[in-house]
Amino acid sequence: MIKLLKSQSNMIRHTFEQDSDKERLDIAIKRHCEELSRSAIQAYIKNGSVSVNQTIITTPKHIVNTNDLIEYQFEPQVQCTDLPEARTLEKAYEDEHLVVINKPAGLTVHPGAGQNAGTLLNALLHDYPNNSDLPQAGMVHRLDKDTTGLMIVAKTLEAHTKLTAMMQKRKIKRQYLALVTGRVLQPGTIDEPLARHSHNRQKFAVHPYGRQAITHFTIAERFLHFTLLNVALETGRTHQIRVHMSHIKHAIVGDQKYKPQLKFKKGVITPEFEKIIRSFSRQALHATRLAFEHPITKNSIDVKCPTPQDLEQLLAAVRSEDEAQHGKKHQ
Repeated sequence: MIKLLKSQSNMIRHTFEQDSDKERLDIAIKRHCEELSRSAIQAYIKNGSVSVNQTIITTPKHIVNTNDLIEYQFEPQVQCTDLPEARTLEKAYEDEHLVVINKPAGLTVHPGAGQNAGTLLNALLHDYPNNSDLPQAGMVHRLDKDTTGLMIVAKTLEAHTKLTAMMQKRKIKRQYLALVTGRVLQPGTIDEPLARHSHNRQKFAVHPYGRQAITHFTIAERFLHFTLLNVALETGRTHQIRVHMSHIKHAIVGDQKYKPQLKFKKGVITPEFEKIIRSFSRQALHATRLAFEHPITKNSIDVKCPTPQDLEQLLAAVRSEDEAQHGKKHQ
């Protein structure tokens, strides 16, 4: 016999009696939770989402006995209603458990207000139909529409559950290239909490009562009026790099939301270069590297991707302008 209680917080409690003596934990839960597959239940157990008699158990083979209290909190499985759409996706890495996508500029990641098609999610559903059963079609994190580069997408619920936990525990290394305004003199760390902007709900801002956000940066190349940075995220808040760099007065070139200050004294730069730099209409931000332990095989995965053509052309223009002004490259 089993007693079940579901609280308002979606915490489910089972008290197993008589028929559950000396039974595997995953099998016991499966018999009373038919909406989840056994592999999904095993993933939740390994992720630390299940406790027996108020002790977290991470082994699916754990034996439960009569009168054991089993508690777990599983995410509700929502049927995906978005439609698959054919679109060529560049895949930087792929195996049976996950795929790493090299996202181009201009591609929205997820349908939302004003756009219910033409997104990365729609393309994923075309290439991986089974991902319709996964949260966010398997996406573990996001990139802004006009940010390019690497994104992890799980292909199974077990991989998604484990990768999500790894992201939350900061076990996935994410590195970016960012071209910012001004000359950054030394590497540093920005540890400033972020919250939604008080006047513009589509923006974020540094706020003392916001969520913790930590960004590390080093100097890749320094120019007369700009700096190319290597940026590493310790946390992953919405618009984090863009807001943090704007906060320290080194906003990302081309950022239309957190507009960089492009003020040049007359004659300091050529009119041709000024036109190029002002016409770059997206943030010059590229997710260039992902490094993590594979959630299933435990192998080390280190994926890199080249700088996109538009950003390479912009950097070439910056270097050319520096050479024209001083006859040499500035390091």
